[in-house]
Amino acid sequence: MTFSDVMALTRTVSSSAAFEDPECEAYFNLLGSLPAHALIVEIGLQYGRSSSIALQVAKANNLQYHGIDHFDCHPEVEQAWLEMARSIGIPFKLSKMSSNEVILGEPIDLILIDGDHAYQAVTDDCNHFL
Repeated sequence: MTFSDVMALTRTVSSSAAFEDPECEAYFNLLGSLPAHALIVEIGLQYGRSSSIALQVAKANNLQYHGIDHFDCHPEVEQAWLEMARSIGIPFKLSKMSSNEVILGEPIDLILIDGDHAYQAVTDDCNHFL
C-alpha cells in the first residue's frame, strides 16, 4: 500500500484544510513504522480524514485502532465517520465519550490528539493518556 493508494479514499473525506497532504503523508509514514498489533488511538475524529489513513494502514499492517469522540449534537458527523470507517473493512473500537472518561488498559503505540484544541484540554489529554 502506498501513500497515493491511501489518499484515494482520504481525499474524499472532509477537506484538505482538516489535514493537509504533507500532514497526511507524515502520519502515513509514522503509522507505517509501527510493528504488527500496535495500538493507534485518535482523539477527535470529526468526519475522519486522519482516521481514514489510520484505518487503511491498520488493515494493511495488522494494527489495532481505537477512536475517541463524543460527537455531541452532531449525529450527521458521527454517521459520516462510521460509514467511512466501516467501508475500510477492519474491526475498530469507538468510544463515544469525552477522552478523559476512556480507560484503555493497554499500551498505546501512537496517539493523535486532535480533539478540543484549548491548551488545558490538550494538556488534560496528554496527562490522561501519556
